Amino acid sequence: MFKIYRSSAGAGKTFTLAKEYIKIVLQIQLFDEEFNPNYYQHVLAVTFTNLATSEMKDRILEQLKTFSQKPDPSTEGMLDTIVKDYKGMDENIVLNRIYSRSKIVHQRILHGYSNFSVSTIDAFSQKIAQAFKRDLNFPFNYELVLNGDELIEDATYILMDKLGQQEHEKLTEALEVFSIKKAEEGTSWNILPQIKQFGRVLFDEDQRKIIEKLGVNPTTNNKMSIEDYTQLAKKLRKVIYEDLQQEKDIKLEDFKEEMSAVGVPLESLARFVASYAGKFEGKIGDNDVTPNTTAQKVFDGTDGSVLTTKANYKKSPAQFDLALPIYQNRIQDLLALVQKATLIKNVYDKIYLIITAEVLKEEMGALKEEQGVVHISEIGENINKIVESSPVPYLYERLGERYRHILIDEFQDTSKTQWHNLIPLVAHVDVSGRMFGSRRCETVHL
Repeated sequence: MFKIYRSSAGAGKTFTLAKEYIKIVLQIQLFDEEFNPNYYQHVLAVTFTNLATSEMKDRILEQLKTFSQKPDPSTEGMLDTIVKDYKGMDENIVLNRIYSRSKIVHQRILHGYSNFSVSTIDAFSQKIAQAFKRDLNFPFNYELVLNGDELIEDATYILMDKLGQQEHEKLTEALEVFSIKKAEEGTSWNILPQIKQFGRVLFDEDQRKIIEKLGVNPTTNNKMSIEDYTQLAKKLRKVIYEDLQQEKDIKLEDFKEEMSAVGVPLESLARFVASYAGKFEGKIGDNDVTPNTTAQKVFDGTDGSVLTTKANYKKSPAQFDLALPIYQNRIQDLLALVQKATLIKNVYDKIYLIITAEVLKEEMGALKEEQGVVHISEIGENINKIVESSPVPYLYERLGERYRHILIDEFQDTSKTQWHNLIPLVAHVDVSGRMFGSRRCETVHL
């Protein structure tokens, strides 16, 4: 059975999940001789923050303790709600089972707290990682690292130590060019802080995947080498600062000549209109050519009056009317060309950082292996590789032998990898209700 409860912020998500958890562990529908006081060990509740985990655990234990004290349903909201959920049963029987079983289950949970499976998705993933270290290619006694800053710091200094060494000539050349480029742009030539900052993307799921895609040569489908990146950077630099620059200069001159040919040289335009056109002078990227209010007014104009003052337009309306489509079309052509150059420049600007990220990734991999550490981001990623490669992941087959009910909270907060890792927990239930070897499996999603 798969249930979905939708609830907005502050509308009682913890209440609902705690209620469902209690209904499951109390097994109210079963006779006393069928009741299993340790059934809580077959229930897994997954949340997405430590605070939510703590709140849910506290709420469950608090409610069980309260129910064991036999309160009147009219004074206890959750109890009243649970009783109403069993309309087909005698109310007194339902209440008596809740009262007596709550006390037993409360004590069993306290005495077997390690089997009280309410945890964050990360903690749940860590349990899987501990059980399947070899399958996930983790060291036997690995240390979990939550913050990658120290790894980045160490890897960065190892990388910098390699600069100038003959066997790392390509890397040295690439970072020298990067440093000079930053100086030419008027920023600090010291690229160390930027390298450290960019290294953090290696722990970000979405950005790391983008870098991995950029790291594959689309022609050969092989991993890009430092030399490949350097050659690509040279090509992009030529496209931006030679090819597109030359094309822009030619288009700008053609625009000026066409305007003059209809008797409207740029100096006859309104100051702000001429000023916007002047932004396309010089080197691509020197000026912000984002259309301002004046430019947009000209682009949307229907007659030449938008190009100049009222007095000038009255003198030569026909000339300005002829000039308007020239201005609109030519300037928009120039704008599209500069935007294209800007897009390419954004890629060009990142190439040297991507080179650095690739080298940092290798250095951090060596450091982690040497120190026997695993970053928390790797756990979900490595689990995902197994989940994606088998229809019914064996990692979860063994979980199915234990867990028959799974409650998932704050579903919208999952990352793509976390979501893909959770799919098998809710997707592989056959018609007999069997999930990974477990019967009577039920999933509740809030």
